[in-house]
Amino acid sequence: MNPAYSASNRPDLVPAGAFSYPVKAPRDTRWFGFLLLPQFTLLAFSAALDPLRIANQLAQKPLYGWLVLSEDGAPVSSSSGIDISVHAALRDLPPEAYLFACSGNNGTKVASASVLSHLRHHVRFGGHAGGICTGAATLARAGLLDGKQFTLHWENQPGFIETFPQLVPSSHRFERDGTL
Repeated sequence: MNPAYSASNRPDLVPAGAFSYPVKAPRDTRWFGFLLLPQFTLLAFSAALDPLRIANQLAQKPLYGWLVLSEDGAPVSSSSGIDISVHAALRDLPPEAYLFACSGNNGTKVASASVLSHLRHHVRFGGHAGGICTGAATLARAGLLDGKQFTLHWENQPGFIETFPQLVPSSHRFERDGTL
C-alpha cells in the first residue's frame, strides 16, 4: 500500500462512536477505491461506503480503508447536483485496492476512454473491480463482464439488456466472479 494511503495516515478511518465491539486480532486493512463518475448516485455511493465506516467504528480498528477517486482528482457532481471532493485521481489507485465504479442514470455514457482503459488495466494486473448503481454498464463498456456472473439493480436490468444484449445480469442482489 502506498504510504500516503496507509491506515496510520488516515485517522478518519476509525471514528469515535457511542458503541464499539473491539476486534482483538484484525487482518490488515482492506482498501477500496470508489471511482465517482459524473452524475453518480449519491445514495448508492453512501450506502456502499458508510458500512465500512461503521465497521471500523464498532471494531475501533481500521478494518477497511477507502479512497474516493475521480478521473482527474477533481470534485465530481452527483445526480443530485452536490459536488463531492475526492482523495485522488484514478491513476493513484493502489493496485491491491478493490475498485468500484459508481455511476448513475448516465452510466452507459459517462466513463471516458481513459477510465475504461484504466479499469481494464487494473483487472488485467490482478486488481478487483465492481460496480455500484449502474457501474455495471461502465464495466460492460470496459469489456469486463464478458463471461462473468454479475448483477445490477432490477430497475436498470431491462435497459442494460437492451444496451448490452450479449450480457445477461442475474436476479441476485450480489454476485462475485473471480476478480469481479
